[in-house]
Amino acid sequence: MLRVLACLALCAGSAHADDGGRAAGATGGYLHTAGLDGGTAAVWWQEPLGAALTIDGEIGVAIATTSTTTAATLANPHARARYRLAPTTWLELALTLPAASRRGDGGAVAAAMAAAHRADPTAWLPRATTLAAGGGRRWANRLGELSVAAGLALTLRTDADALPLVHVDLAGAVALTDTVGLTAGFATTSYALVEPRDETFVHTLALGGRYRDCRVTVDLALEVPVDARDRALDTLMATAAVAWRL
Repeated sequence: MLRVLACLALCAGSAHADDGGRAAGATGGYLHTAGLDGGTAAVWWQEPLGAALTIDGEIGVAIATTSTTTAATLANPHARARYRLAPTTWLELALTLPAASRRGDGGAVAAAMAAAHRADPTAWLPRATTLAAGGGRRWANRLGELSVAAGLALTLRTDADALPLVHVDLAGAVALTDTVGLTAGFATTSYALVEPRDETFVHTLALGGRYRDCRVTVDLALEVPVDARDRALDTLMATAAVAWRL
């Protein structure tokens, strides 16, 4: 399968360290939707290779109950190389490799997770390999921060037709104190290029908070769907992420 994902993101960043130094972290989440209740967990690391280049990688797992069973699946691991043109401007290449379960109960969980993450199912698609390229820039001051990133990705799957997607994320953060802020994000994925299709766009809204000091960043967020289809399924996601600068 060939999937083209064009991504334009305007965001306040995540718990992933963004200063180009050595860092590590973890993320966790809870997902509820029709026929699926489960949790996800992942660990990631970031390593500098010189003054301007960093590499990072992430691997995760999901344990969920579907309408028939409870099982676990790996997420597709993700690796990225980022080159900094300036302290707040970067270019990057990323690779996602297939590891999600393909058969049995684990395969059912992976399929359900991919279907629930319609804004970006890349991490849970079985038999999927994604190559992505992009870049971005971040702005920050005492009032908050903002960043913009754009990229192009190709996903190959061996057992499905082409799935071209256009993805747009908008988000920001407002500082309440020197260490605490509020975050908000709006994500849009276009299925306009998918044939056959029963919709053109998928939208989600995320609201949360952040704690950040010189060593640790903690993000908490609640993500809810905007579209009637997902709201009818009572879809709800809650996430927590922490990063340590080493």
